[in-house]
Amino acid sequence: MSEPGFDRQNVIVRAWSCTLRELRGPRGDGWLALGGDQAQLQGAIGFAQKRHMNGSFAYTDPIDCSEQDTNTSRACSLQANNENGFYESSSWEYSWYAPHDTAHLVEAMGGNATFVKRLEHFFNAGYYLAGNEPSFQTPVGYHYANKPTMSVDRVRDVVFTNFDITPDGIPGNDDQAAMASVLTWHLLGFYPVPSTSQILILSPFIPSYTIHNSYLNTSTTVTVEGYDANSVQQVIPAGAAAYVQKVTVNGVPTASRCHFDFYDTFRIGGNITISVTSNKTLVNDCAGPVPESISTGGFAVPR
Repeated sequence: MSEPGFDRQNVIVRAWSCTLRELRGPRGDGWLALGGDQAQLQGAIGFAQKRHMNGSFAYTDPIDCSEQDTNTSRACSLQANNENGFYESSSWEYSWYAPHDTAHLVEAMGGNATFVKRLEHFFNAGYYLAGNEPSFQTPVGYHYANKPTMSVDRVRDVVFTNFDITPDGIPGNDDQAAMASVLTWHLLGFYPVPSTSQILILSPFIPSYTIHNSYLNTSTTVTVEGYDANSVQQVIPAGAAAYVQKVTVNGVPTASRCHFDFYDTFRIGGNITISVTSNKTLVNDCAGPVPESISTGGFAVPR
């Protein structure tokens, strides 16, 4: 079934759990071998699929074990026969998971426009699962397609839809503070890219705060210039200032309003100022480089 205006595209992806050193080598490209073109769903072609030792694919319906799976008897945890092929999740969810090389994922999906269309469909069709770690970075994926205001909108929706201050105010179990951690980063207006020192810039939910690192003996104050409390809603109202226009670190503008590096900010301490505007159209790009990926030159080295 194809939706009107929903482009067909290819995506090949695999989730890896490894160090940045391993990601820089052949293992970091291993996800490229996990795409099965025979997997087609709702206008999209190519989903992560399990693969046999002889190179052939074992087809798994991308909906299986997703939020839209109507088969309530399906075993979705890791089974001896690995029937589903994905651990506690669906191919729809895992097909986004290449946090070390999202730029290559955008390319594999056909470029920025098709990447954004597919990402919008993923959320709007109900495949997103806030309580599952493989989806932590997905709401900010728009940054890699040079559409940072869409990440801001999506994170607002994710927070207000899935978290609250009741005893059951997290989606699922906290999983050793995983849910609390990603919520904290969202509220602070940042997202740390796994296994790197890169931090994506979003839009803080509060006007100002200071983080003190007792190990490094540094303090960093983040201030939102033009902060608008009316923007802190599930849907940001028209005219509310929430979208990043400019970022400065100790008075110096950053090279991009989409990301900066830990070693240039929280490692040394000081002041980070995030200027926001209500003019979404004006600032719906990074005004500089999109976030880094292995395929586009890699990440900053520790210093």
